[in-house]
Amino acid sequence: MAANADDEQSLRECEVYVQRHNVQQILKDCIVQLCISRPDNPVPFLRDYFEKLEKVSLQRPYFGNVIKFYTLHFGYFFSFFLQN
Repeated sequence: MAANADDEQSLRECEVYVQRHNVQQILKDCIVQLCISRPDNPVPFLRDYFEKLEKVSLQRPYFGNVIKFYTLHFGYFFSFFLQN
């Protein structure tokens, strides 16, 4: 029983983490861009996508909330911003 309770606690903590950091939306946006671009080799595309995302977040720490807003409401704004 204790292991089951520990598993449930771990799952709840994971869900909170994913929500707090907007992980689902970030991955969804990435997959959308992947499907639009359809590169022959998706791994370099994914690497580049996340490198650009990291640069944006490091250059503009406050930008995280703006990214969340725009990805939720205007998904293509974010992808356009990353491509430039």
